[in-house]
Order: sequence, then structure tokens, then C-alpha cells
Amino acid sequence: MRVKITNDLGIKLLLNTYLFNIDEIDRILSEMYWRYRNIIEYADLNLKRTNLSKFELIELFEKIETARTFLFFIGVIYCETIASEAIERRLQTFPQKIKIDSLNFMQLIDTPSFKLKLLKYKRLLKKTDSDFLEQFEILTKFYLLIKEWKNKTQTQGKGYFDEEIFNETKNKLLKRIELEIGYKTAPCEWFYIKKEKDKSVD
Repeated sequence: MRVKITNDLGIKLLLNTYLFNIDEIDRILSEMYWRYRNIIEYADLNLKRTNLSKFELIELFEKIETARTFLFFIGVIYCETIASEAIERRLQTFPQKIKIDSLNFMQLIDTPSFKLKLLKYKRLLKKTDSDFLEQFEILTKFYLLIKEWKNKTQTQGKGYFDEEIFNETKNKLLKRIELEIGYKTAPCEWFYIKKEKDKSVD
């Protein structure tokens, strides 16, 4: 099973980011996260079997790497890069007299002592054009959503996006592969083995 992010959820996520459709962005990120956790749980369940063939072990490794892709896409590519740049680009459309950069924007939202400054800025936005106040509120909701996802863990104090669960499952898989196939790492030969299997099926 190879999940093609760019053909479904990735494109939808980019579209809704462009539109700043906050609810849909949250839904898509949740779907990606569900797929990530589902792969890990599937791999963990299968690793309890004692009769896995080398082909099944290689397929499990491919699934684990797909989970890593979701992990990296949500946490690094989207939250750290795409979302941050989306906020910056939208802020650049504000008129010069009310323009702020992304750093000042985050300070206004995150810093309790800036509450009065935030209220003053919102009044200025409303006075300039109520549309900009509406945009600012949308950006605020978007930023808070991304911040929530960036900090998301199932267990407080644990790694980013349950990375411990991912690492634990992958380590168990690699130990099985080392024991039953003889590889300590993941060489390209694995995929040639699988390719030969696929040919034999055809």
C-alpha cells in the first residue's frame, strides 16, 4: 500500500490553505494523522506474527516509510514551511500603515502582555478597512490551528507527533529484518527482492 499524498490530501490541503478554509485544513491534517497512526498500528499488529515472510517484512518497511512521509509532511513541510509562508504572504497584502511581519503577528497573538497592543491594532484595522480586520481574525485562527498541530502529542512530554511510537515500531521491524533476512539497515536490495516477487506474480 503506497499512499500518494500529492494526488489526494496534499493537493486538497494546499487548496484550502490558499483559501484559508480553517475547518477543512484541520479535517485534512486529521485525516493525514489518522493514516499515519493507522499504518503504525497495522505494522505493530503484524509484527506480533511469527511467520512473516521476507516479502511481508519488506512490505511492512515500505508502509513504515510511508508513515514517516506523513510525519514529515505534516510536521515539517506543512506546519514549519507552507503554513508559515502562507501567513507571511497574506500579511504582505495589508496596506503599508497597518502592515506587520509574521514575527510581530505571532507576538501579538502569543504574548499576554501584548493584549492591549493587540486591541489597539485591531481598532486600527477596523478603522482602515473592516475587511482587513476579518482577514486578521482568519489568520489568527489559522495560526492557532497550526500551533496546535505543531505541538500535538498523544502523551504530554513525549516526542513530536508520537515519534516515539514510530521509532519503537520501526526498530522492532528492523530487528526482525536483521534476524530473519540478515540486513542491519535498509539497502536497495530489499526493493529488488520485492520487484522480483512482483514479476513472478505477474
